[in-house]
Amino acid sequence: MTTTKSETTKSTPTNNSKIPYYPGCTLKTTAKNFEKSAIAAARALGIELLEIPRWNCCGTVFSLADDDLIHHVASVRNFIRVQEMNDYGLVKNENRLVTLCAMCFNTLKSTSLRVKNNAEDLKKINDLMYREEDYQGKVEVLHFLELL
Repeated sequence: MTTTKSETTKSTPTNNSKIPYYPGCTLKTTAKNFEKSAIAAARALGIELLEIPRWNCCGTVFSLADDDLIHHVASVRNFIRVQEMNDYGLVKNENRLVTLCAMCFNTLKSTSLRVKNNAEDLKKINDLMYREEDYQGKVEVLHFLELL
């Protein structure tokens, strides 16, 4: 199987890339060493993982709620933080969001796909979070290993 240059560089970092990073609750509590080693490995490869400001739990704890849509609100709020990083110049045209935690990745990725494929749900979530800027549906969620 051959790959084209565009296929191999889609999510490949460039030297001195600045990429939004979502740590999640576990990386800030019981897995601090995992986070430190991943950030150091990224730095050695010329990637700067910039922790998104004012992040919140990805919402995985809400997955047992009867209302399936509420499960996605927390993730969308984190996606809005990525948009803001671009708006404020912390990153430049960077819509990737990297996470280390497998649970966070699953939750963030499923939310990303849901709102990209369901404009009605995205509108409901944006309406619910009326104090936030609207999420535009452009964040690409990557696990750290996909980035490498």
